[in-house]
Amino acid sequence: MKVMRKHVQRRPAFIMMDALVGMGMLLAGVAIGIGLLLQFRLTERRQQREWAALAELRNATERLRASEWNELTFGERWLEVSSESSDLLPSPELKLTTTESKEDGIEGKRLELQLTWIESQQRIGNPRTLTSWRFRQP
Repeated sequence: MKVMRKHVQRRPAFIMMDALVGMGMLLAGVAIGIGLLLQFRLTERRQQREWAALAELRNATERLRASEWNELTFGERWLEVSSESSDLLPSPELKLTTTESKEDGIEGKRLELQLTWIESQQRIGNPRTLTSWRFRQP
């Protein structure tokens, strides 16, 4: 007895639609990966600028505290930013505000340093401020 089998038409292993779906998933994965990498780089650059700003403020404060009493005049003035910080911070500006401070009859000066820079074309970076006091030695 002869058994007749019907031939079932089989499709090839991969069709064009399967290949397109696979490429689309691969492309989406690559796009997400590149987006994460760019976000990481942006965060790293922002953190590097923050560290440079804080280092510049510390160094400027040390220079001011080491300067002569008469050199610290009252009012606002702009200070020069170091070349190392200028390389990392776009368009940095360092402002010193000196005000009078008297504590228990001791003459002093309040030194406030504020550093700003341009974060992007539309945004100024958050200003960083460091305040210090210098008292006259008797």
